[in-house]
Amino acid sequence: MKKCFGINGILKGCPITVAVFFLVIAVSHAIVFAADVRSLVNDAGTAIRNCEKAMFSGKLDEAKTQLDAASGLVEKIRKDYPDFSGLKSLESKIQKITNDLAKRVGASPAPAQKQAADRAAKGPSSEKLPGGVTHRLKNIDKIIEKGEGILKKDSVASNEWKSKELETVIRDAQGTMDEILKGYGTQIPENNLEISSRNEKIAAFKAKVEAFNAGVAKAIEDTKEGKAKVEALSNEWLSKMKPYIAGVGQPGHDPSKYMVAGATEDLVELARRKKVFDEAESLFSEYKKVKFSEGKTEKLEMAEKELDYALKSFKSSYSSMSEGFFQKAKEKLDNSAGWLQQEAAKDDGKRPPNFLSKDIFEDIKGLIVSAESGSPNDPRIAEMKRQFGELENKDRELRELRVKRTFMKPDRFSGPELSAIKDAAVEFLKKDKPDATLLRTTVISDDWKEERVLEHTDTTKTAVRYRVTRAVTAQIAARVGGDVFLHTMYVAKDQRSDGTWGRLYGHGMYSDRMLEENVNK
Repeated sequence: MKKCFGINGILKGCPITVAVFFLVIAVSHAIVFAADVRSLVNDAGTAIRNCEKAMFSGKLDEAKTQLDAASGLVEKIRKDYPDFSGLKSLESKIQKITNDLAKRVGASPAPAQKQAADRAAKGPSSEKLPGGVTHRLKNIDKIIEKGEGILKKDSVASNEWKSKELETVIRDAQGTMDEILKGYGTQIPENNLEISSRNEKIAAFKAKVEAFNAGVAKAIEDTKEGKAKVEALSNEWLSKMKPYIAGVGQPGHDPSKYMVAGATEDLVELARRKKVFDEAESLFSEYKKVKFSEGKTEKLEMAEKELDYALKSFKSSYSSMSEGFFQKAKEKLDNSAGWLQQEAAKDDGKRPPNFLSKDIFEDIKGLIVSAESGSPNDPRIAEMKRQFGELENKDRELRELRVKRTFMKPDRFSGPELSAIKDAAVEFLKKDKPDATLLRTTVISDDWKEERVLEHTDTTKTAVRYRVTRAVTAQIAARVGGDVFLHTMYVAKDQRSDGTWGRLYGHGMYSDRMLEENVNK
């Protein structure tokens, strides 16, 4: 066998080897060609996708920049690799995006872009696609269909979850399309209907998602504004209700405003509680007229329930107690009327009659008011008021009769201290009534009345003393304003430990109106 060494040897003596050598050269060149064009195709595809994303996001300047970059890459492929099978598909994409972008910005395509697009202005292709492409296109349909289901209004999922899932749908759909272009770009006929329809489907779905997210953002903003309105109105009314329901030990407790949800037999305290109840009831009535169109805070709803319960509880308790007021008022009216009748029966034409104290009238009046407040339409109210009026008239008659029959008693004390006792009595009266004009003074006791008592010296009860006191009663007729009164005075002195007597002391006991003409009778 003949050996061949070197290139010359190969060329001259080894024909088979020569063929293999040139085949290797050709394959290597083809590999380099494929690697270069694939790199350009990938870069162009990336620029096209970036352009679409920017365009759908409203970033038109960025979209134009990406479109220019993609157009430049496609132009380079056309010049350097005119026989590249995917060239027309790329030019078709450039044409479509150029038109879409022009519609969005309201301008005509740039000349360079238009030239590249014009070269690809051929009708769409419906040639059969590779199996891997068809399978992936169906997956895109399923992915988009899943996304459409998420977008349905009747879905109970949260908007936050929907947004995340929709992002995944877009990413999966676009990722699948990228796989198709990357893996089968050279095998896909230019302007293929299946590919273009899926791109349009993805773009349309992206637009829906963008609209959905925008709606969610607006809803969140509206919710924030609505919540602020709810809190403002709720806090306003909560501050008004709080004083009536904040009990002892709670923040904001106000004893003068807190509504005790129950009645009491103490008429003074009951009147105070009723006043607070009336205020709270009026406030609650006003509150119920307010329209909370945006809703109420949980704190306000709780306060509303508390105040409503307190109002109902007090009203029920007060109504139950009102029957007791009727009975007590009737009892006091009857007893007082009977007492006045007895007093009138004792009249001998000379004795000053007694009359009812003001406290009795105030007590009866308070019972009638309380009974009427709890049962304003009860017919017994009118009858009790009639009886009360008669009682006042009869008592007034007795008071006037007593004035006419009130006379001063003459001096009965004859001891050497008579003058000192009168001076002391006047001094004690002047302390209480400095404007009184003195008309007459008498000491109506015959003599000193002595009292001997063993008693504690103070409230600590730690020491005792043996007290000896002597006292007398004096009367002073004095004019105060336009009326004349007979003042009955207590005047006393205490014995010292050495047996002598201390200075006089005393006070007024009671006063009666009298006629000035009776002073010296």
